[in-house]
Amino acid sequence: MELNGPRWKGKGFASIASSNPMSGIIARLQSSLLQSKSQAIVCCLDVLFEAGSEVSDLLNRSCFGHSIETAEKDKHLFQLDFEEAFYLCHDLRCLEILGEDKQPMDVKEIWELMKSKKKTFPAFYMAYSHLRKKNWVVRSGSLYGSDFVVYHHHPALVHSGYAAIVLTEGNTDEDARLRVWSNWEGLIRVSGSVAKTFLVIYINVARGLLLLLKDAFIPILNNVAQLQFAKSGLRSRQRSWTTRGEGQRKRSGEPKKRITRVNASSSSRPEPPHSSSSSSSSSSSSSFRSRCE
Repeated sequence: MELNGPRWKGKGFASIASSNPMSGIIARLQSSLLQSKSQAIVCCLDVLFEAGSEVSDLLNRSCFGHSIETAEKDKHLFQLDFEEAFYLCHDLRCLEILGEDKQPMDVKEIWELMKSKKKTFPAFYMAYSHLRKKNWVVRSGSLYGSDFVVYHHHPALVHSGYAAIVLTEGNTDEDARLRVWSNWEGLIRVSGSVAKTFLVIYINVARGLLLLLKDAFIPILNNVAQLQFAKSGLRSRQRSWTTRGEGQRKRSGEPKKRITRVNASSSSRPEPPHSSSSSSSSSSSSSFRSRCE
């Protein structure tokens, strides 16, 4: 949490932001994109999108993508990051994305294509989606040595409050940059020098994919499928063990024993060496064991 709250860039900007909430602007953008049946095309590591005047204004106000100047005044070209484009396609369901062959793709194909082009896309998208659903504006943090910078409203009204780093649970190659103390100290020092709160977002990719599967959009990966199967098998064994125990007690006349389920939470990584608050869209893995009292 920020110690001093949002740092507005001018007097009266807070009232302007409260009278024009970001949720309302995004709702108007969603409606406009649906009415225009908008399409975007994947190009290398970006998604290009041609918008009319109304959609262009709403994209700028909601801070999606970057405008590219063209010779035609009535048409505006926007460059979207993978996270922004997939959020519009999957979460808001208002944008159709074409492949590099200019053929429409379903969400499964889009996910696989973006993941193949950008190794960090799954974790970055889950972090981006988590922050956007809080009605925060999320932009690239490359200027501040972070993955994202987070604003409470439009950057024209308020300074960014957070410099966010995205980490995945477990030891992965993407986290090699933060395996020594000097890396943490450098990021914290940079964030403090530009008056931003250093925010670490831990992502459990397997759990995040299972949550996305509720809408039957994202294909389940092999390791996630094995994890889900193992959990269901554990529940089946617990039920069969309880049923056998009940039958034996009935035949022997033994009084029924109460079964207590204990939640033993554990984390695969130690607490990171930083003093600022952390936010995470995932929880540490939990295991259950049964015991007789």
